[in-house]
Amino acid sequence: MRFMKTTAPLVSSAMIITALIAGVGDGRVDAQQSRPSSGARIDVLSKTARSGVRYQLYFNNNCSAAFSNFRPNARDGKLFFCIPAAFTASDNNIDGVFICNGKVGNSDRVNPRIGGAMIIQDGACRIFPTNGGKLLTPEFVNHSAARKDSLFQQFQVVIQGHGEKFSDKTVCQRRGIATFADGKLAILESIDPLSLTDFGLDAAGFGVQDLLYTDMGPWSEGWYRNAEGKIIVIGQSRSLTHKQTNWFYLRSKS
Repeated sequence: MRFMKTTAPLVSSAMIITALIAGVGDGRVDAQQSRPSSGARIDVLSKTARSGVRYQLYFNNNCSAAFSNFRPNARDGKLFFCIPAAFTASDNNIDGVFICNGKVGNSDRVNPRIGGAMIIQDGACRIFPTNGGKLLTPEFVNHSAARKDSLFQQFQVVIQGHGEKFSDKTVCQRRGIATFADGKLAILESIDPLSLTDFGLDAAGFGVQDLLYTDMGPWSEGWYRNAEGKIIVIGQSRSLTHKQTNWFYLRSKS
């Protein structure tokens, strides 16, 4: 687990709560490449940032988002993408408060050093700053749980189109969940190593509106299902796959 300090712009908690309670949209994403099928799939796009760093973008097409503290089964043909999400703490537990389909975990362990979060409602997700965890009050968490939402804490690397600055200068492979102004959802993964700050700058350059980091390093192993139905493993460092504790995944809506 790595802690990094970031400074986030001031955002009205009342405004965020109102927006989140109102809902998070339909979660639909347009296809990025021409494919013969109109059903659920992951569209893969290779892209190079102005920095010269190479990326893979995994665009969601007609899938619903979900979060779980039980490992999703790759044999389930309705699953199309799966990656570790929140950090795993030194006690082998999820770092920070979380909700899985209405069930709250770590209710007394909001991590104030993790400045972002994702909430998933009816298969659609929204990334938002938490003001150092202050937004994640018992009232907010319980209200989300009552709606059967899911939620986890993570670093928000891009906020409203602007990359954040982090004190940690470690250079490694990076990955995050990105949303765009037009409603598209993609997982952005670097091929080349870079710092977290530079990751945010590159993502903003791609037009990412909000970007939430996901656990990497030796926890980075994930996978997606290609057009032929084959599971493709992603993540360059996989030594602690067996210690992953939570996952963000995409599944078909039907």
